[in-house]
Amino acid sequence: MFTAGTKANDEDVLEIHDLNDEILDKNREKDADTLREDVELIDGVYGELNMDDYLSENCPVFLAVP
Repeated sequence: MFTAGTKANDEDVLEIHDLNDEILDKNREKDADTLREDVELIDGVYGELNMDDYLSENCPVFLAVP
């Protein structure tokens, strides 16, 4: 989980494969609820990610030109 004002290291990594994992609630209940709501909103707007489509030649490229 991200903690503002700190630098992460390997010991700070908490790998989560499922947003319903209890470890989220044990560590950061309020943040876990916000994360779940945000992911639900994003899924509703964008739908499921299709990696083949994403990596196809239709993938947008954004360049910063000075």
